[in-house]
Amino acid sequence: DRDWLGIGYHFFIRKNGSIYRGRPEHFVGGHLLSEENNNTLGICLEGCYTDYVNEKGQVLTEKVVPQAQLDALVWLCLYCKSNWPANTINGHRDYDSAKKEGKDCPGKYFPWDKFWQMMNREENKKLIQTFVGFHNPQGVWNAIEKYHPYPDAWYQQWADSYKKALN
Repeated sequence: DRDWLGIGYHFFIRKNGSIYRGRPEHFVGGHLLSEENNNTLGICLEGCYTDYVNEKGQVLTEKVVPQAQLDALVWLCLYCKSNWPANTINGHRDYDSAKKEGKDCPGKYFPWDKFWQMMNREENKKLIQTFVGFHNPQGVWNAIEKYHPYPDAWYQQWADSYKKALN
């Protein structure tokens, strides 16, 4: 439609968690309009997590983002943040051009609270790992998540103590 080569996104994540590369990261994306693409990386999720009407007039909906897809998105966002200076993570719906087109991607059923909780947990684990230097951090994470009643609070408290030590 728009004479593009390939897709407008830099990454595409299938429902099964498979991640595909689209445009090279150093190319400007085509996921937004004009200047809004500058200094952004576009990630597209398979599925439409909102109510929509198909060409037959049927109202369809996907209300659940598969866990494998959400896990892959968190991993990819952390990967991107570790390789490029990212100060924000936004949905397509947060940009003016998408708002004007009436887009609400990734959709009103996307679990933003769960996504941010997962991002925070993984960022805290990475910070703790950096300072403590566990040889097998997964064993520690498994024990905490199995036996601690509030593992996210534990990760946050431990990570905060290292952040304070840095200041």
